[in-house]
Amino acid sequence: STQRGARDLVLVYEKLSDFFLILVLVTLYGNVLNLRFGSGAFALGSAGTLVISLSVQDLVKRMVNGLMLSASDAFTVGDSIILGDGTSGTVTRMRWLQTEIKGVDEMITSIPNSQLSGVRICNKSRMKYSGVQQKLLFSYEDIDKIPQLVVDIKDEIRQSCPKVITNGSRPFGVSWTDYGPQHLTVSIDCRLANPPSGSDYYDARQGVLEAIARAMKKNGVECFTGKYIMRKRRSK
Repeated sequence: STQRGARDLVLVYEKLSDFFLILVLVTLYGNVLNLRFGSGAFALGSAGTLVISLSVQDLVKRMVNGLMLSASDAFTVGDSIILGDGTSGTVTRMRWLQTEIKGVDEMITSIPNSQLSGVRICNKSRMKYSGVQQKLLFSYEDIDKIPQLVVDIKDEIRQSCPKVITNGSRPFGVSWTDYGPQHLTVSIDCRLANPPSGSDYYDARQGVLEAIARAMKKNGVECFTGKYIMRKRRSK
């Protein structure tokens, strides 16, 4: 959005100005050390000078990573993200040297920005659509009811789930897809006009599940899991 873009731009400008200010201070500090070293006020050897130089270089490098992360627009504070290593949550703070992510368990993870520069990032807050996929298992005893069940699930979703995209621009399908050793499989695949995060997404997802339940009740069928199949097999 326009407000998001303006906020991100201000953040980049602020970090850029801070970076140049710190760079000037580091340069002035280095000049002072050189002057004092030359006058003999400090008995710094070449090893000491090297340590200071490497420390400053590492600090500047990590600060540049933080600046580049902000400028990349990969995410900003408030975005819900998933990293390539599986870390997920909401970005709560973006600092010069590290970024903080709060998970669904409220735990905050601090990640060095140098580690984020080359990692894959999925930003769920920037997505416009999400999906709901379900695979339902039914008994062979209900085989004659499956064709009508498929039709009724489609109708229930169309009529009661306004966030489901049914105009053909995104996948929307309910199909009898497989024969299993002990069951029949009905697959449901639909897209929501919601990003895959937040209460709106979960409300829309629940609406799809409720529509499926109404269709099953209407046709007098129940779905079951693999554990139920094993129990049924053992009972025989």
